[in-house]
Amino acid sequence: MVVHTHTPELECYRRMAVELFFAEGNHVCAFCVANGSCVLQDVAVEVGMDHSRFPYQYPQRQVDASHALFGLDRHRCMS
Repeated sequence: MVVHTHTPELECYRRMAVELFFAEGNHVCAFCVANGSCVLQDVAVEVGMDHSRFPYQYPQRQVDASHALFGLDRHRCMS
C-alpha cells in the first residue's frame, strides 16, 4: 500500500481547515505577534494562508475567572 500525504488535493484541505480555524474565532493575538510564538500562525504560513475566504464568526465567549490562581479566556488562541 502507498499513502500519499502531500497531494494538491490534501494541501487544499489543510489550508481550508486552517482558514476555518481563523474564521471561527478571534485569533489575532497581540501577545503571539509580539513574541513570534504562535503555532496556529506558523501553520497558516506553512500552508500558504494569508487570509480566510470564509466569513468571520466573532462568537461571544465568556472569560472564566472563577479560579483563584488562573483564568480561561476563550477568545485566545487554542494553541
